[in-house]
Amino acid sequence: MRYLLCALAVLTLTACASPPSESESAATSPPRSSPGPGPGPGSTSGSGPTSTPSPSPTSTSTSGSGSDQDRTIGFRLKRLDQLIETTFDRLLGNAGVNRREWQTLNVIRRGPTDEAQLTDALRPFWEGNGEKVSDVIDSLSARGWIHRDVDGRYTLTATGRDAHAAAATEVGGLRDLVSAGVSAAEFTQMMDVLQRMTVNLENAGSTSGN
Repeated sequence: MRYLLCALAVLTLTACASPPSESESAATSPPRSSPGPGPGPGSTSGSGPTSTPSPSPTSTSTSGSGSDQDRTIGFRLKRLDQLIETTFDRLLGNAGVNRREWQTLNVIRRGPTDEAQLTDALRPFWEGNGEKVSDVIDSLSARGWIHRDVDGRYTLTATGRDAHAAAATEVGGLRDLVSAGVSAAEFTQMMDVLQRMTVNLENAGSTSGN
């Protein structure tokens, strides 16, 4: 669930796929609005008739996947979380990297970084998984994507920069996939509501612990 909230906050998973200070510009804004062919059927502009408003979410059919369980916030958040995770991994796979390699490349891309700095930067995402930064370093070194200097710091090679750019392009498409049909205003409202819900439960937890 932590990954879902982080991914929604930046809507591209790049910030979630890398340490918090790493942000791809395409991922930090609400969905881009693209000009359409003109007012749609629901437009109230001009002298044409006003269309009938779309049914509210509460009027959704309860048959099939529209059951009461499907409409609970917990179900929807978990389902979205799952889809973001799998889609993110698929997009990275298109570029020939896995998530840990992507995260590591992101950190090194900022500047020369030694293994201790890498471990510290990636700890929030790798804790509890039994994974080792050294294993990823070995993999990236074997592919010729990173170079270790005499001071023990790693930098991206030209091939590594190309690999990172290719992965960034793939991952950048996640925002468009997730936000299709979602306006900038709707996105902003959704983020505000999720934030308030999160704060509500955090406050409730801290109160009960006293």
